Amino acid sequence: MEAPTISYSVKELPRFQFFLIDSGWIGPVPELIRQNLGMITHLHDNDPFYILSSEQSNQILKKHPHLIGKDPILLARDLHSSRTTGATEYHGFHLNLGIIKDPEKAFDVLQHFLNFLAVHRKSRSIESKIRQQLHRDGFEGAIEVLRGGAENLI
Repeated sequence: MEAPTISYSVKELPRFQFFLIDSGWIGPVPELIRQNLGMITHLHDNDPFYILSSEQSNQILKKHPHLIGKDPILLARDLHSSRTTGATEYHGFHLNLGIIKDPEKAFDVLQHFLNFLAVHRKSRSIESKIRQQLHRDGFEGAIEVLRGGAENLI
C-alpha cells in the first residue's frame, strides 16, 4: 500500500520590507503609530518589519533633509520588482504620516494604506495601482512612490 501524498503549504515569499522611520517627535500622530505598532506588524507578518531607533531615524533624516517633518514614515520596499526584473534598483513607496496633523485622519490613511498593500500584494505593478487608486483617493503627498537610486535611503 502506497503512503498518501501530503501537501504542505509553502510560506509565501515576502513581497515587502517595511521600515518605520520615527525620529521621536512628540505629538498625537507619532503616539498613535507607536501605540499601534503591534497591529501594524501583525497585519504583514510575512514581510520583514524593521523599527528604526530614533538615532537611526535621525541619521536618515540628516542624509535626506527633505524628509524632515514627514515622519513617522512607513517605508515599504517592494521586493517583487527586483525578483522579477533582476534589477538592483530600489522600488517602493513611503507613507509620510507626519504631514497629517489630525490623528484620526492619519490612522485612517494608515489603515487604508496597509489594506491596499495586503489586497494588491500579488499585483504585477503595484506602483501603477498606487498611482491610480491611492492618489485618486486624495492621498497625494502622503504617499510617495520611489524608484531608482534611492537605495541609500535605508
